[in-house]
Amino acid sequence: MTTLGPGKAVLIGWWGNDWPTCCDASIAWLLERGYQPVLAHPERMGLPEDELDRVLECLRSEGVLLQGNLNSLAGGEGPAAQQRAEHLLETERYYVLASDTHRPDSVPGRNAGLNRLRKRFGDDLLQTLLAERPRALLHWGLSASSRAAG
Repeated sequence: MTTLGPGKAVLIGWWGNDWPTCCDASIAWLLERGYQPVLAHPERMGLPEDELDRVLECLRSEGVLLQGNLNSLAGGEGPAAQQRAEHLLETERYYVLASDTHRPDSVPGRNAGLNRLRKRFGDDLLQTLLAERPRALLHWGLSASSRAAG
């Protein structure tokens, strides 16, 4: 299993226009084995708003964490994703934010998202979502002695 760092956090993603039962089964499998699923950029999912809210609430109740995308916050993934990202930030649904940078030419959009986050929500939230919690995810599920050794 490929995890985020030495811990037990696992990045998962779904970009479809529906939420298939295989996703629930996969998440249950991960949770049963002690992994911490982190759903990447849920604001980009193609589900209708009411369906997305239902799915995200169900995932939250199961313990799945959400990771937002800075480019979405900047509007780089379209106005619907931007609106959803802002709503998820306002309602404190994201556990972490990430750049999701795959190529050097995508950096400006991520920087714009970072600047928007800072202006709208402040440095404290920026520090929490981009430094403190991601650091915690790297060691999720490890004992204190394991973290010290790693």
